[in-house]
Amino acid sequence: LDGPGAPDTIDYHLGHPLAIAWLPRKSASKAILGATYRMEAHVRWDAAPEWGNSVPVQWQLADLIATTYTPKIFAQNPVIQAPMEALFPALAASGYAAFSDYAGRSSKSVQDSLARWNVTTSTMDSLSRGIPVFRPIHSGDSVWYIRSNDPVTILDGGSGQRMNRSYLVGQTLDRSVFGGILSLQRFDSTRSWILSPTTQTLMGSRGRSGIDSSRVYQSGQWKGGSLTGAYQSGTPYWPDTLQIPNLSIEYTGRNVFYSYVMDTLYAPHVRGLSDANNVLPYTNIHGGYGYFSGAAVDSVSLFVLSATKDTFAVQALRGSWCQHSRTKLQDSLSKAGSRTPVDTLWLHNRPPQCGDVP
Repeated sequence: LDGPGAPDTIDYHLGHPLAIAWLPRKSASKAILGATYRMEAHVRWDAAPEWGNSVPVQWQLADLIATTYTPKIFAQNPVIQAPMEALFPALAASGYAAFSDYAGRSSKSVQDSLARWNVTTSTMDSLSRGIPVFRPIHSGDSVWYIRSNDPVTILDGGSGQRMNRSYLVGQTLDRSVFGGILSLQRFDSTRSWILSPTTQTLMGSRGRSGIDSSRVYQSGQWKGGSLTGAYQSGTPYWPDTLQIPNLSIEYTGRNVFYSYVMDTLYAPHVRGLSDANNVLPYTNIHGGYGYFSGAAVDSVSLFVLSATKDTFAVQALRGSWCQHSRTKLQDSLSKAGSRTPVDTLWLHNRPPQCGDVP
């Protein structure tokens, strides 16, 4: 490591219990901004072509060496620009007509709410014409999931629906070494999954009136992210502003959005991993294959509420998924003609997520 405040070396070890990730031996070890990192690893690995299929192992030794760097600065503004639709449940759920009725009430609570968000005659005119209107909120504040399908103008000037609105997060970047942002979302597994309007529309087009709850369950608390390269055409205000699309959130409760600023060659490496590209992925590993990347991370959060009943408790989805997994096990035993009691086999082979499901 080279850089201000950087230690000489950081030791890593295989993390428990699955031993699939290398973690710092000292949990306090964190990436240093503006530093150069050099990885040196002496690896003993099984080079057998059919690795893992009960064939004799073919141990080989390899030295892996790679160098990367971290940006000098990365910070996200804790003040988020929220679409006006996310600040009023009537506007979020039902659109402008319902919100106009709400705004016309004379009760003190309604007028105080309108004053809090500076809803003026001009604001109402913009909302009625579908023009984007934003108000500043703080990271961690409560917002409403937007379901309205009112036609509106979206940020790039094209046509969309209110549900297509996004939150805007300002960013301070080291542009000289900026290669893009890898985004991840952590959701609250004690809350609910949101059945999105687009999914409902798709179900309706296929003549389906309900969801298969066992299929929509996602284990853990992390929602897979996406990589947005440094040069992303068609994304307004990028990269100085990050967009969090309303429809991408999918969960009520506290959602934390992590952004990892990657180095300049990480995006070419990822593009090369796709079968759709006739390009070999770039590797910076000497003596092996893969990619060693430096990154800086920051995050913002939103506490998401739903004004409608189109939500399903994550724990209920988990129970449905576990019962489905148990039924599949029972079916496989029946097809194999096994006499082993399904209860016995389930107790020894159930997924970790189903530890409390008999």
